[in-house]
Amino acid sequence: IYDSIEANVIHLTNILISDAEVMGMGRTVRHFTNRVDLWSLDLQEKIEEQIRQQLRNIVQQQQQPTDNNNTIEEKKQQSNIKKISIRLWINNVLVSDDFDWDTTMNTCPIEIANTMTSELNLPIEAATSIATSIIDQLNDTVTMTIGNNKSAAS
Repeated sequence: IYDSIEANVIHLTNILISDAEVMGMGRTVRHFTNRVDLWSLDLQEKIEEQIRQQLRNIVQQQQQPTDNNNTIEEKKQQSNIKKISIRLWINNVLVSDDFDWDTTMNTCPIEIANTMTSELNLPIEAATSIATSIIDQLNDTVTMTIGNNKSAAS
């Protein structure tokens, strides 16, 4: 496994430095200018050490024995919690909020949306958008930010 880690470390380092050089290159209409020369042994060794350390930590975490009883309970607990992220533009106001939703509770997304709407002094129509966003995330569907930015409220 450690041979595989080392091969990946070298490969990832080469890709990172090469991409950084390309991204830093300036270009005019007819020719390239100011090549950014990042390829140095010192930088390469520093990046390799960072990647190597991270990959070894991942391998060590996966090889550590775990208590199956705690793991099952933790998975049950985690599966009942959903991360909800609200990002909506409503009347030129960004409604931005992140919270955990416990799926075992009988909480109504519409009630939560109405509460958010009244607490943030938003128009009542905002409750529909907020509730829809919550329901979409609870059902694991894609959500998106709508509108243009003017000011923010959370």
